[in-house]
Amino acid sequence: MIFVGVDNGASGAIAYYYNDKMYVVEIPVKNVQSYTKKVQFINKIDFVGLKNIFKEIMMYDDAIKVLWERPFCNPMMFNTSVLSMLSYQTTLNVFEELQIPYDMIDSKVWQKAMLPQGIYKTVQDKNGRNRIKADSKTLKKASIDTANRLYPYLEIKKDGQADA
Repeated sequence: MIFVGVDNGASGAIAYYYNDKMYVVEIPVKNVQSYTKKVQFINKIDFVGLKNIFKEIMMYDDAIKVLWERPFCNPMMFNTSVLSMLSYQTTLNVFEELQIPYDMIDSKVWQKAMLPQGIYKTVQDKNGRNRIKADSKTLKKASIDTANRLYPYLEIKKDGQADA
């Protein structure tokens, strides 16, 4: 069986464990015109490229288990959430077409299990409710450091690679 981790999004990556070795592949993207009226370009997951990566992984072993990070969605950050959902839909389409089983996991769940203790702290929000928070720069650095410690032969440089 091949175990696969997917860091969702256009800056994400796919990591898979096969034959006692970890491999990491960047998620393929295309730079396309934005969905907004403003003339700008965005990176969008390349459906065909992503599908080809998973087809190649499945050639090693057709028994595959994917753990996929739940996408970012926050109504207060509409544009970022829309881009995240576009990435989610493209990846979901690949999984459905290739009939790949998957489980979703929240980033906080795997981060609390894998990253050093003390990164997350309980803080009160403006309504007085306790929230578990971590500084994003600290999380990214800890993720990269942990991946490089666990798999020193990979030379992980980006948090998307490390998170996968």
